[in-house]
Formats: sequence, C-alpha cells, structure tokens
Amino acid sequence: DTAPFLTGGVYTKDKRTFGLGRLEIKAKLNPAKGAWPAFWMLPKEGKWPDGGEIDIMERLSHDKLIYQTVHSRYTQTDSLRVNPPASSIVG
Repeated sequence: DTAPFLTGGVYTKDKRTFGLGRLEIKAKLNPAKGAWPAFWMLPKEGKWPDGGEIDIMERLSHDKLIYQTVHSRYTQTDSLRVNPPASSIVG
C-alpha cells in the first residue's frame, strides 16, 4: 500500500445498540504521526450535533494525554465553545 496513512474502524450503526452496562476495550496506543485512536459513542436516534457525541477515549498523534469529550449542539453550533469542566488521567 502506498498510502501514507491507513484507517479502520468498527461501526455498529444500524447493527447493534448498547444500553446500560459496561463496554470494555483493550488497545495498544502507539504514538505515531497522524494516529488518532478513539472510542466514541453516538446516539441511535438524532443527527449530529443535535444528538450529541461522547468521546470516551481519544489520543492525538504523539500527545501524552487521553481526552474525554462531550459534543453537542451547545458546544458545536451555539457558539459556546467552552466545554464543561473535564479532566484527563495520564499513566
């Protein structure tokens, strides 16, 4: 493959939904230019951004932080770009 970057994912839209409970993922996150490993949740109903999005885990390229973010119409289209308080765990 001559592409400088490859992508992949597991998409469950219209195939599987998850209710209350626990969802677990085990992954090795190697730092690399252009890498963006992520674990996101989107609603079954509603389109983005009105339906919202929960980023359970995101790591960007060589960043040492793991990010958790909540996106919604409030943060994306209402010009209220300051997200609610958040924290990250490094370790």
